[in-house]
Amino acid sequence: AFVNGIREEGRQEGRKEGRQEGRALTLFSLVNSGNLKPDIAAKELGISIHEFEIAMKKAGINQPVSK
Repeated sequence: AFVNGIREEGRQEGRKEGRQEGRALTLFSLVNSGNLKPDIAAKELGISIHEFEIAMKKAGINQPVSK
């Protein structure tokens, strides 16, 4: 029972991380398409604009030049 509990905790943590990653990728995409401002996306993720830009680059998404 203990081992099964640990496995379930691991699965729950993995799902949580997956949801967080998916949310970040959605926000990156919205910023990249010009539908969301970077500062708002960063605030939604609870990080600074600088951290957001770094995370976006690490995800392989380059922020477009502001219009």
